[in-house]
Amino acid sequence: MTKKHYEALAAGLRDAWDTSSAAREFALPIEDERRAVWVACVEAVAAVCATDNPRFDTARFYEACGLIVW
Repeated sequence: MTKKHYEALAAGLRDAWDTSSAAREFALPIEDERRAVWVACVEAVAAVCATDNPRFDTARFYEACGLIVW
């Protein structure tokens, strides 16, 4: 894959969270569970990308997805 593909994946994942988090009708525990699922998806996609390209920057991908890693 190319940088363009990685950027498109990150944008899609970022948009998926932006869309789901816009619906604030859910109780906090459900929102936490939804975020956990989204984080797991981001991590799974990053793992595939890292396998595809040894120079893949996982931290940069997380940041592009909107995932803040402390």
